[in-house]
Order: sequence, then C-alpha cells, then structure tokens
Amino acid sequence: MYLVITQTGSGGSITYKEYHELRNLSFSPEADLIAQSLPVNQFTCDIITGDDVGMGENAELYDDMDHLFASYWVASAYHPDPKTLRITAKSLFALMENAGELPAEMFSNKSAADAILDCIKAPGSRFGAGNLSIDSSLAGATLDGFVPQQNARERLLWILFALGAWAKTAFNNVVEIIPIDDSETLIPMEKTFWQPSATETDIVTALRVKAWSFTLIQPTTETAVRYVTERDPRTGRMRRRMITEIKTVQSQQVDRTAMTDGTNYWTAEAQTVELANSAAPAAAPENVVEFSDVYLVNEDNASAILTRLASRYFKPTVVEADVINNAEYAPGDKVAVYTGGMDIYSGFIGREDFSFGVQARSRLTLTACQRLDTAKLVVLCMYGETQIDRQEYVFPVGYAYSIDLLFIDWTMSRHRYIFRPTQATLTGTMPAGGAEVEVEYAVALDLYKGVLSIISVDDVSTVTEDGVVIGVIG
Repeated sequence: MYLVITQTGSGGSITYKEYHELRNLSFSPEADLIAQSLPVNQFTCDIITGDDVGMGENAELYDDMDHLFASYWVASAYHPDPKTLRITAKSLFALMENAGELPAEMFSNKSAADAILDCIKAPGSRFGAGNLSIDSSLAGATLDGFVPQQNARERLLWILFALGAWAKTAFNNVVEIIPIDDSETLIPMEKTFWQPSATETDIVTALRVKAWSFTLIQPTTETAVRYVTERDPRTGRMRRRMITEIKTVQSQQVDRTAMTDGTNYWTAEAQTVELANSAAPAAAPENVVEFSDVYLVNEDNASAILTRLASRYFKPTVVEADVINNAEYAPGDKVAVYTGGMDIYSGFIGREDFSFGVQARSRLTLTACQRLDTAKLVVLCMYGETQIDRQEYVFPVGYAYSIDLLFIDWTMSRHRYIFRPTQATLTGTMPAGGAEVEVEYAVALDLYKGVLSIISVDDVSTVTEDGVVIGVIG
C-alpha cells in the first residue's frame, strides 16, 4: 500500500508526494442505505517520514496494483516521534460537521437537487458543490412537505429518506447521491476465505411511518377606528379626525403546535401508515419498528418508503465473509457470497474491515440478506469421446455466467498431454435444476519419451519463453 498526498503551496502550486512506508493502517468504511445516519468514513496510518502534512490536504490510498481505496481529506497529522507522521483522513461529510442551521421552509414541488445543494452550501460547510454528484434518476425528483429549522446534516438525511436515496462516500472524494441499486455481483468462491457465517436477528413484524399533510392558516383582517385631535394646517384651528386602521393578523388557530417558516403558519396532521411483515411466523413476538417524524413523508410517498424499508428490515439474516477485495466491493454494494455447499446469500455491504498484506482483504458485513435459489453446472471437458476432466460450479438460478476455460495437463498411455479448449470462455444462463455442458478440447502439446511435439496452438507466436512450452517442460 502507498499514499499520495496532494499539497497546495503558495501561489496555488500543486505538488504530489508518494509515501510507501506505511504502518498501522486502519480502514473500515460504512454505508447507511436507509438514511438514518451520514457515516464519516476515515483511515488512519503511520507514515515513516519526517515530513509535515497540512490539514485539509487530499490523501489518496492505493494498493501496489494502483487500485484506489480512499481519497479523503487530512483531518489530523502529527509526529509521535521525529521519524513517524500519524495521519487521519476523513471522507467529505467531515466537511459538514460545522455546518450551520438552515431556515424552516415549506417545500412545494421543490427540486430535490436544489434541496440537496442547499444542504451542501449551508453556512459553515466547507463542502464544495464540485464534490457532489446526483444520479440522473434523481435529478428530476421533487419534494413536498415541511422542513423545520435544522442543521444541514439532518436536513440532508430527511431528503434522502424521502427520496429513497443514499450518500456514497466510501472510496473517492466525491459524494454520490444515488438510489439503492438491487443489481448484485457474485463474489467468486476463490476470493472467499474460510466459510462465511450467516446469523439471524430478531424478526420485525411491522413497520410504521407517519404521513403528513399541512393546511395553510389563512390570515384574517381586523378593523380598528381611533380619533386624533390635531391642528388644521390651513386654518390653524384644532380639529378632531377619525382614522381607520386595517391589520392583517393570524387567526386564533395559531399556537405552539403550528408549523411556521417565520412568515406563514400551517396546521399539521399525521396519519400512521403501517406495513405488516406477511412472512413473519404467527408465533413471532410483536416487534414493530417506528420511524421518527420526517415531514417530507406524505400520502403520495409513504407506501413506497415502507416498501423500500421492508426490503431491509423484513430480511433478518446477517452474513459476514472474508474476501479478497481490491476496491471492487464497496459499502452499499449488493453482493452474493458462497456460504458453503449449495448455499449462496445476497445482501448489501453495510461495513468493511480491511486488512492489508500480500493482498487486500476485507471482512464484509452484509445486511438484508436472503438465500438465493441455486443450481449446479457440470462442465465435461471432452477430447473426442474421452472425458479428460469434470468441473462443477454452483451459481444462482438465472445468473449469467462466464467461465474462463483453462488448459488441462493430463497423462495417458505414457504421453503427457496439454489440452487446450477450443473456445476461450463458456457462457450461459444458469437454469433451475442445473445443467451439464460438454466442452471440446484439442491436444496442444504432447510430451513423450522426452520429445515435445507441438500439435496445435492458436498462434505459434504464443509459444515463447514465458508461454505454454515452458509450462509443459516444468
């Protein structure tokens, strides 16, 4: 692993410094897909250097294959000893920690993109709009409802909750506001260490939210008559004159429970909307999850919000798996992992605990997991009528597989053959019930009594010092 620090000098000059001696590297990014929190991800490490690094500089963490793991802002840097620099770098939401409050507002068909930008640009926020990306599917979304005076982070959470979106900040220096993506990636069995564990949490029997509606309290007018005595400027005599005053006032309906943006007032009514877990056993104890008031939930979006939450809360299985992870699998991604035998579970990555050695590994915590329907694919490697190998794979039903076919080393009748597949990959879609597929192989090389014969190769130029010939002799 190595670190690249981007430093801005006087006059705006930019320099890049690489550090390859890292110690005590800790990195455990998280994601919250249901907008209950905005995780500030971070990594910490010791750099063997006497250099100084300024606060706010950009720190990029790479592995030795140049995969980017994090592009964060330096939040602290100090020397525990003269030859060691200890740094903590945090994701962009750290720049909103000191953001001030936003004024109350009644949203009426308000652009979601504009509402998000208001949060990002709140007073005290050091978050730049250039570090924000809003998914195109959300660009035209609108919001209705009331938001009270609140800090920018809380306002952003309300917006994400109403939209069914989340903020991705795991690996790069851009916050991506995106919808939950249900497409899943199957992590190959060879990338999984040991046997992942699957545990059950308490069954949630129902979910509840409040759908809000607001009614503007119409102002009323009051007429007041008063008399004044004054001197007539033309005659100099005293006179008594009547003055009629008309005032616009709020009615007696306005009390401490009314919502106000400082100018207008609204009464608020809430209706509880509940979604029961139809899959919960009849004997399961009642366990209802109620969500705190978010005034952007209304009768138009409450059902969609509950359905989305149900996809998380009504699946009580949690899976933990150790996998090779070269920044391919990020918090918030939906992945599927092998848990032994024919079992494959899919779920969303909520947290990753990385360890860095010869290869980057991460312990994934998957939530909202479900066991997938699986089937077995049997691949028969055939040389004419002779079966020279048999390979078995387990895939989810409906999975579009692509298998790289390998050369086969096989000895028969004192001949050592290297067989080559007549096609580079085997592709298809996994049917229910499984399948058996024959793949044709041809002899590429024949080693007999110390004599190597080249029988067939796709391209003679591939038979070089570091090609297949060396492999056969070895």
